[in-house]
Amino acid sequence: MNSVLKFLAPYRKAILSGVLMAAPVAWQVMGDGHLSHAEAGLVIGAFLTGAGVVYKVPNAKLPDAKHMAGS
Repeated sequence: MNSVLKFLAPYRKAILSGVLMAAPVAWQVMGDGHLSHAEAGLVIGAFLTGAGVVYKVPNAKLPDAKHMAGS
């Protein structure tokens, strides 16, 4: 289990945002208690969009703390 977590560590933020993007879509499409193929495609698309955007955008660089030394 620990090796799986280490393997997924670089992708953790992307997976979480994919889940957070897909969860409200899944909630809406399951309103009638049935999940059709088209609705499943919407949920999968939302997950892939959320995960892909976060994975593709690089992390922000932290500002250099030297200019804050006098503050």
